[in-house]
Amino acid sequence: MTKNWIFLILLFLSCKASSNQSFTASTPAGREVRKFLGILEKDSVDFIRWNLDLKDHQFSLRCQYGIGKNNTNGFIDGGFNVAFSGSVTRTNGKL
Repeated sequence: MTKNWIFLILLFLSCKASSNQSFTASTPAGREVRKFLGILEKDSVDFIRWNLDLKDHQFSLRCQYGIGKNNTNGFIDGGFNVAFSGSVTRTNGKL
């Protein structure tokens, strides 16, 4: 399943390198997602909000997770954050 997440990130990164793009989504906190982000099984998590920014061969992935705050789009006590960033190069049309 981790390979699937890496594939999805690389798929987003395959967009035009010179364009700036942002993607936002939310997912449930399934076992494989928790493992990918390093979230302990004992931690209480309602959902995860993902933000992926692409700019000039660089990516930044920010995730916020926790227990949802009632009647808002936020998390109780601000939730928790995880972030990844890096660069991607294309060689012979492949990532």
